[in-house]
Amino acid sequence: MARAQWIAETEHHGRDRTELAEELRSMAYRERLIVYRIDDVEVRILRFLHGRRDISSDDFTASDT
Repeated sequence: MARAQWIAETEHHGRDRTELAEELRSMAYRERLIVYRIDDVEVRILRFLHGRRDISSDDFTASDT
């Protein structure tokens, strides 16, 4: 949770993951991958995933927006 708070409070915006879904970003943290979106008002954490997991666009749906 501390890393998610850090993402929200800093200018660091992680890796662009638009190949998976629009405006999606990610950041590796230890053995996890934090997947999120940033807009003008908030950072929305969508998933905390194990870092070795293969992910694809099928893992993100319209309800994730």
